[in-house]
Amino acid sequence: RRLAKDFERTIKSATALLYAAAAVVLIRRIARYA
Repeated sequence: RRLAKDFERTIKSATALLYAAAAVVLIRRIARYA
């Protein structure tokens, strides 16, 4: 049970990192064209 909770937390942090990386790529792309 505790392991499942920890697994859920790691998934949430991983998705947060994924969104952050996507945002950085978008910002860099916009900055390049601007």
